[in-house]
This record gives sequence, C-alpha cells and structure tokens, in this order.
Amino acid sequence: MKQMKDLKFKDEIQAMEYEPLNDTEVKLVRNSVLLGIGLIVIFYVLSSTFFPKQDFNFAVKPTVTEQH
Repeated sequence: MKQMKDLKFKDEIQAMEYEPLNDTEVKLVRNSVLLGIGLIVIFYVLSSTFFPKQDFNFAVKPTVTEQH
C-alpha cells in the first residue's frame, strides 16, 4: 500500500512542469533572507554591547599566604 503511494507521488512529481517564481515570491524570499541576516547582525551587536566578553579563567592558581 505504501509503495503504491510512493509510486503515485513519484509519478506526480515527474509529471509537474517547471514553474519559475513570480515577482511576489522572489520578493518574499529576498526579504526573508535579508531579514534573517539583519537580525543576526542586530543581535550580535546587542549581545557584544550589553554582554562583553569576559575572561573566564577556570584554572585559578591557589595563592599561598605566608603567616609569620
């Protein structure tokens, strides 16, 4: 049963004609990509501004204090 559905789907896909994107779809794709890139840049700038890099030195050397 599943093989029949797969074959029907495959035949249906092969029978489809190529349809280029129209202007509206091109604008949607372009704007989505630009929005994604813009948000990455904005969040990077905000992150580096409000949360600057910190030097996390986890290998802290013990200090020896001499008492006389």
